[in-house]
Amino acid sequence: MSKGLYAFSGDPVTRGHRHVIERILKAHPDDELVIGIGVNPDKNYLFTLDERTDMACKYLSDLNVEVAAFEGMLTDYACENGFDVVYRGIRDEYDARDELNLFNVLRDQNSEFEMFFIPAHYEMTKISSSNAKAIAKEHGSIDSSVSSSVKEAIYGKYLSQYPIGLTGVSGAGKSYWAKEIKNKCNESGIPIHHIDLDVLGHQILEEATEDLYVKTRLKIIETFDVESSGGFVDRKALGAVVFDNPENMTRLNEIMYKPMMIKITRERYGADKKGLLLIDGALIAEFGWMNLSNNNTILVSTDEKTQESRLFNSGLDHEQIGRRKESQYTENLKREKLLDAISKDNNGTLWEIDNSFDSNPDIDGYFKDMIFKVDRWGELRFSGLWNRIGADGTPDEEYRRLVRAYSEPHRHYHTLDHIVSGLDELWGVRELLDKPDEVEFAWWFHDSVYKRQSNVNEIKSAEAASNLSRNVLLGEDFATDVKRLVLDTAHNKVPETFEGEVIADIDTLVFGTVPEIFDDYEFRIGKEYSWADPDEFKTKRSEILLKFLERSQIYYTDVFEDAYGAQARANLERVLVKLDV
Repeated sequence: MSKGLYAFSGDPVTRGHRHVIERILKAHPDDELVIGIGVNPDKNYLFTLDERTDMACKYLSDLNVEVAAFEGMLTDYACENGFDVVYRGIRDEYDARDELNLFNVLRDQNSEFEMFFIPAHYEMTKISSSNAKAIAKEHGSIDSSVSSSVKEAIYGKYLSQYPIGLTGVSGAGKSYWAKEIKNKCNESGIPIHHIDLDVLGHQILEEATEDLYVKTRLKIIETFDVESSGGFVDRKALGAVVFDNPENMTRLNEIMYKPMMIKITRERYGADKKGLLLIDGALIAEFGWMNLSNNNTILVSTDEKTQESRLFNSGLDHEQIGRRKESQYTENLKREKLLDAISKDNNGTLWEIDNSFDSNPDIDGYFKDMIFKVDRWGELRFSGLWNRIGADGTPDEEYRRLVRAYSEPHRHYHTLDHIVSGLDELWGVRELLDKPDEVEFAWWFHDSVYKRQSNVNEIKSAEAASNLSRNVLLGEDFATDVKRLVLDTAHNKVPETFEGEVIADIDTLVFGTVPEIFDDYEFRIGKEYSWADPDEFKTKRSEILLKFLERSQIYYTDVFEDAYGAQARANLERVLVKLDV
């Protein structure tokens, strides 16, 4: 059995990469194949190495491959890990020239190095990571180039847009939930943009004057022989033709698809459209438009009694209600289609909300869960915090600066992932705090300065946070609180306030995670201290961890001690035995 390596940067992984992998596996079914996500020092990456590796792991999880990140010379990595051959994909003559040159250069480093070239099939030659990013930057469709999860990541990183779909049967209360979600966003300061697909459809049928929409209406009038006035479509007449005829509904969808996609793109376009995008449409499942929200969809449901009561109150009679129901999937069929899309793409979340008269859905709980799912890099919550506290100016520049800081190459644990996981915990206990916004602001900045071999990172981070607070006109009291809270994450003294205890506890909640996550944390901390003498590092590390273990409880607050304390103690005891100093 041979051992092969298919190496690429994967910024991000594309359908073209997957196609090459599938062909290698088909040609060599008995061989071991590792996907190596590497670092080219001449490239400026959109995603960090960890992010690129995670995206590849998720997209390729159904294939018989291992995904691994590596840094340094490709030949060194291949030699160290015993690879018999390295595969490289080529799309055109330019790739072929560059890859041949790379092969000969690498052969100078290791004469036993072997490389096999895999030429792309014609339909894959236009797919590349750079093309996908360029198209996405202009809000174009990249579904044919990348997976749903990768598209979600690109749109978040490039466009700061985080879509969630909203659908349901007629009378379920979809409009009510759209209003509630907008209210929750406004309360938290998170920017939200409501894209109502019904409104866009009405604009195409009754208002828009651009050539595409004029031609679309003429096609509809000709196809369904419906009444028109001045070239505009009578929606009631059209509804009478298509609502109780599945074939006509399918044909209408085919005619409306392109103009609707362009309308949606126009609605999403522009720097002022950053934030949560609520894509609201009754027929999302019927038309297969789950990709608009990357399969992250809210399904509002209701019982039949509630549904009919609401439809009667809206002015519909029995016949009209029957036709309305027949024009849509049942609730069960909608659910089935939405879940099928999630399963097929290995991406997305379905939130089912019972909005019957006798139900009492937890609006706050649903909202938090939605934000936790789509706000992968914390941008929605940073913008919300900035807007909520009335900071001067816009949050964009400061957020980008923080992202750059937390993406520094010498960081392996103290990254944006650490910040976002802490935000999830902090949002769960906000109601317990007198000054939740000060704690959240401090949390964002507590590791913003992280220099190698420095003993004053927390002090510098505290100064940066307090100075920014003053610069954006948050006041001296706010700046003082934030500085003290950041210093509480240095863990060199007992915090003086409950807020300080909470932020200090959140900073070490990783102690109480499952052993696999805790061990990965220890590994990453070790990488951050790779500059240190190994024996000295083990001694210092043991001293730090032992101080936590000697406490009567690991965490200051009961809420975190109850949830994480026992596992934290077990992990600390285990790693101290392993350090054995």
